[in-house]
Amino acid sequence: MPSKECSLMWVMALLVLGIGLYFLNRKTHSNSLEVVWQEKYWVTNSTVPMSNVAQACDLTLSAEEAELSVGELLNRYLRRQPHCGDTLNEYGVMFLVISDVTDTIRIYPRKNR
Repeated sequence: MPSKECSLMWVMALLVLGIGLYFLNRKTHSNSLEVVWQEKYWVTNSTVPMSNVAQACDLTLSAEEAELSVGELLNRYLRRQPHCGDTLNEYGVMFLVISDVTDTIRIYPRKNR
């Protein structure tokens, strides 16, 4: 029969592993799948799928466009890597690249929300 110390060590190891996996999963999802409303605009990043943006911002996209990430869409329209200050007016919103270093993109509605 295993000792109490050995059982306690296994429980602690599983607890640490579980917490680590939780935060790894949480970080992965929060960095790639969020579109957050900030009173006057949405904030996102280039890895977010356009399907998520369309859902959050109530946009109508083709099936092909919905499969792209925000960054891929900006690359397609700008025909280059997006840089700070670049804008794209499409789908009834304006995409504004705030920072290409921190990968921050704002999406402004053309009409008041």
